[in-house]
Amino acid sequence: MPKVPNELKFAKPTPDISEVIATDEFAGKGGSYIFDPATGTRSPAPQPEETPTEKE
Repeated sequence: MPKVPNELKFAKPTPDISEVIATDEFAGKGGSYIFDPATGTRSPAPQPEETPTEKE
């Protein structure tokens, strides 16, 4: 039997994004989020800074 590196023996499966979206603390809220497959969580995406525009 071939040897398997330790990091592969204990690797966690990637969480199902649809399950995370339906059950996390941000479920049902609008907005943009970034999903981190390593941790199985998502966080709000940074909002762009708005610069004041000159009105004529």
